[in-house]
Amino acid sequence: MRRLCLVMILMLVLLTTASWADSWYKVACHVHTVFSDGIRSFSAAVEEAKNNGFRVIIMADHVEMIAKKWHGFENYLAACNKSYDGITVIAGVEVTTKKAHTVVCGPLTLESLKKLNKAKTVLEVFAIAKEYHLITVAAHPYGKFNPYDRDHAGGVNGHELLNDKEYQKNIDWLLASLKAGWQGFVWAGIDSHTAADPDDKERWQRQTFVYAKSSSLDDILAAFRSGQVYAARDGCVLTNLSYKLGYEVQEVPFPHISFDLSFRQAPESIRIKFYCDGEYRGSTTMRGEGRTKISYWEEWFDLPKGKHWILIEVEGRLVTGTIWLDVQNPPNKE
Repeated sequence: MRRLCLVMILMLVLLTTASWADSWYKVACHVHTVFSDGIRSFSAAVEEAKNNGFRVIIMADHVEMIAKKWHGFENYLAACNKSYDGITVIAGVEVTTKKAHTVVCGPLTLESLKKLNKAKTVLEVFAIAKEYHLITVAAHPYGKFNPYDRDHAGGVNGHELLNDKEYQKNIDWLLASLKAGWQGFVWAGIDSHTAADPDDKERWQRQTFVYAKSSSLDDILAAFRSGQVYAARDGCVLTNLSYKLGYEVQEVPFPHISFDLSFRQAPESIRIKFYCDGEYRGSTTMRGEGRTKISYWEEWFDLPKGKHWILIEVEGRLVTGTIWLDVQNPPNKE
């Protein structure tokens, strides 16, 4: 009887642990609808996300256009807060200020939308977002109206990638911001407006992967806030990373970096770049050789004792958030 009780307790613990185990969720970030300058209806945008395998969609209609069009803030919130089968919808708006487009998302309210619509500077946007516990993201930092105001980058929570033609400048801007002390996550901006856009099919291949307890609004936002995110496109997926993404510092004797990359189609070759503490550390080019899965492994014996952050880029395809490590016992170099 005692053994049976122990077995039942063990099974209960395992089931409870499994039910709370974190998983990777695919998020569609920065999507427009007829509420601003998009062509798709709200429900059509949600269906498009579901058809592309997303579990979460973050809307980003232009706040000033929502206010001017007949739909209005009340109708927009009603559409965002409606329950949709098989997908979580997170309310968001894109706010235009001098030298910046900022996506603000989370538990938006009528009051917060009205205040965001009146914001004239990014500092005002950040203050409103903080007041209402919202998340801010620097949208297409090298787009038409930018570069994003670097002087105020420290107030933004996230950095949008893969959504403008200045790919390398965008990476450099991200690294400079992180080096300056800004802790921010990355996401892949879809920025879809219409199916008639020749690039629209490619836009829906821009994927943000979030490591969260569930696909609920609260859990997804918590994962963004902790930095457990990476941005990817073209079906590139990161698995089996040796350390956790995010802002939590992990103690290690010395780093060994390992991970697997999966691709929808076997690449001819890939270039993997590594950055440490804001500096380019090096790269490696690996040939696909017909493989849709490529593994990488390396020990970093030369990293000195102390805290460091690492960022991994698969050129043109994937960028991780930061990995924070506290190196305890690096090997003797002599």
